[in-house]
Amino acid sequence: MAVDLARLWRRAIEKRFLIIGILISAILAAIAITTLQTPLYRSTAQIEISRADIATGAVVEGEALPGVEARDLQYYNTQYELLNSRASALNVVEALDLGQNPAFLNAYAIDSNQISDDLAAAILLANVQVLPVAGSNLVDIIYSSPDARLSAEIANSWATEFLQANFQKRFGDTILARRQLENQLQEMRVKLENSEARLNSYANSNEIIVTESSSSNGDTTRGTLLSSQLTSISDALAQATIRRISAESAMRTGLPVEGSEVSANSPELAQAEAQLAQLRTTHGPQHPLVEAKRAEIESLRKARRDVIGNSGRTREAAYRSALREEQELRRGYEEVKARYLGQQNSGVEYGILEREVRTNREIYDGLLQRYKQLGTVTSGTNNMSVVEAARPAGSPYFPSLLWNLLIAIGIAILVSVAIVYILDLLDQTIRDPEDVKRRFGLRLFGIIPLSDQPVQTSLEERHSILSEAYASTRTSLQFLAREQGLKSLMFTSTHPGEGKTSSTFAIAKSFVDVGERVALIDMDLRRRGLSKLIADRPTARNGVAAYLGNSDESAALTTHSLGFDYLATGATDISPVVLLNGPKLGKLINQLEREYDRIIIDGPPVIGLADALEIGSHVDGIVYILQANAGSYRAIGRALSRLRESDANILGGILTQVDSRNESYGYGYEYIYSYRDEEGQ
Repeated sequence: MAVDLARLWRRAIEKRFLIIGILISAILAAIAITTLQTPLYRSTAQIEISRADIATGAVVEGEALPGVEARDLQYYNTQYELLNSRASALNVVEALDLGQNPAFLNAYAIDSNQISDDLAAAILLANVQVLPVAGSNLVDIIYSSPDARLSAEIANSWATEFLQANFQKRFGDTILARRQLENQLQEMRVKLENSEARLNSYANSNEIIVTESSSSNGDTTRGTLLSSQLTSISDALAQATIRRISAESAMRTGLPVEGSEVSANSPELAQAEAQLAQLRTTHGPQHPLVEAKRAEIESLRKARRDVIGNSGRTREAAYRSALREEQELRRGYEEVKARYLGQQNSGVEYGILEREVRTNREIYDGLLQRYKQLGTVTSGTNNMSVVEAARPAGSPYFPSLLWNLLIAIGIAILVSVAIVYILDLLDQTIRDPEDVKRRFGLRLFGIIPLSDQPVQTSLEERHSILSEAYASTRTSLQFLAREQGLKSLMFTSTHPGEGKTSSTFAIAKSFVDVGERVALIDMDLRRRGLSKLIADRPTARNGVAAYLGNSDESAALTTHSLGFDYLATGATDISPVVLLNGPKLGKLINQLEREYDRIIIDGPPVIGLADALEIGSHVDGIVYILQANAGSYRAIGRALSRLRESDANILGGILTQVDSRNESYGYGYEYIYSYRDEEGQ
């Protein structure tokens, strides 16, 4: 069904006071609601989410690579959902300990004994907004609450916890592995220290001293101190043996002893003294080698002091000196050899302990190297960062009086439109005079305004609103009557009280005003409205009822002071349907048509009665009276259908009792007289 906007607009003008009342009520309600609502403060934390290569964890900057737009879109949508997830809310609840946070509990009026993590998370999710900034990698995390500081704190925590969770997700396995390595390194360090302590303790208790020496090619040789001593004494013993053999050979053969010409600056003595200093430094002053070297030097010095006078004695002395040196070195060698052989038995256990230390050190070095490599991996940057931290709002964003007023006005307008539409839908009365033709197909002869004065009083004033309205209506009827040769007209309506009788009376008077002879007949035998209007008292032998009910009675009309002749209903006990169904009704009308120019009949209403149908079959035409702002379309349509089914000639209609409610349609109290008033000025 098409909506008639013009009609709705006119109906809205008609209901303007109701609409104004609704609007004022909505404004007052908006002010009251704004006053009663709890103020809310909103804070925003902004983060940046850069694209990241999920496989390598590398942050990708700049232009997107070809073919990855769909993956990027999926990645960003995933991050937005994670930001707005229950897991993020629970992280914030745990980080801020909201279950015991006085500001949070007071803001939402919650008892600390009744709140749970799930309830706190639900509250956060109900008040947080995650809004990506269009055309950028930025995301706003907005939180609102009754506490400005709490809103900023939660927004910042939300951003921080999400960034931390993202970093943990990207590098979590590596961080976990590094922590495990830390524990293993700690355990291995203790194990290495314990093995080294056992090795050192064993070496000390068994007097095992390990030395290192470097060869010319850079190789390092490790050995015990006794092995080094044994080697040195063995070398010295070999040299002493050679010297003893040489001296013995010289003594037996008489040849001079090599190097017997010893001087104060003997190189052999200087070399021996240098060796003695080295041995003291290496082995200490009480070592057998030191003692041997000291004896050698003493021998050399003695040989230097002796003035060899006799070569034989010199050779013998050289032999004894060499022999003594050899014997001392051999004694020292045997002593060191015995200690070395004794130490060899302890070397097996020492080697086991040494290998354990070496193995532990290799494992420790390997773990330490791996730990350093993982440290390099976890030093990567997060692909998300906080761009702007949230700050406490200076003033509440809600409630907004302006927004509440706009919403209230909008609701008031919608409600008003709905009310106007419903009222118009439910209102089946005639408001727009054009509906007479549009809905019922009737020609509209005239529009009669509502008058506070009695119809007779108004008609006595020639230029009254009512007189002018009926004069205009009579003109329309007169043109049609002349065109179609109509003389007898019946006025009827849907229900009583719609202005039918008054209109009949006024139209009769108006025809008289233009010089026509008019017969006005009251055929509403049940209500006798016209008879009451002209103050005719019903008698048994007077009126229509007497004429129709008595075959001997003739119709006698009375002349009214306004110039028309009228015939009242009269009194009768016979049913009106029986009276009207007789043959005398047609005879009466035919007789009057021969005597008068116009016969105006005030007929009964149509609904519920058959009277109007009987009368309508004998008259030239029917004028239908419709009351504005009353009745219903359905009743009017049903009444007109009954008339049309009886083959009555419905000429058109007259709309009566038009008042201020019809002004929006262009019809009101003063519409008729606007021209006359201007003319009279």
